[in-house]
Amino acid sequence: MPYVADATGRGVPAATLARRGVLALLLVLAIVALLLMQYRGVFRSVFPATALVTDVGDGLQAGADVKLRGALVGAVGGVGVRPTADGQTLHAIDQLIRSSSSVAANYRSACRGKSKADFIAKLGIVEEESDEAGFWLEMLRDIGSRTEIRHSQLDLRTSQELARLLDEADQLVAIIVASRKTARAT
Repeated sequence: MPYVADATGRGVPAATLARRGVLALLLVLAIVALLLMQYRGVFRSVFPATALVTDVGDGLQAGADVKLRGALVGAVGGVGVRPTADGQTLHAIDQLIRSSSSVAANYRSACRGKSKADFIAKLGIVEEESDEAGFWLEMLRDIGSRTEIRHSQLDLRTSQELARLLDEADQLVAIIVASRKTARAT
């Protein structure tokens, strides 16, 4: 005699129970399959992203979680160090930035001079800083390295931009020298 849930025959027929059982089994199998697909990352959209940072320390490792506003959005695929300029080049670039920004600051100060003598003295500082900026540009050319400045490759030996900047620095020095001579003569 087949197994029947209700011996009186008033319950759910055996065929209906079998269909429900098969459907429940298929549903469980579908859920398990979806969970396995989720675990293997089938539903994740992956796109390469690169973070350019100056220092990652020892805290960033491949496989580490990536979070955005507290929500897990991915994992670190790898950590590498980009080649940068050598110490000489970095020093020359740093000094160039300092001296060239000093030209602008001191020229502004000269324009606000309290007297003619103050104006001429401050133009002297502008002349010195302009000349120093030219020196550091020449130094970069003479170092002659291939380096990355602000994420763009630059060959310092053959750069037309570097040659243009050297010419402009020479012109600025000539303008400042002429301005000092004119200010002294009047």
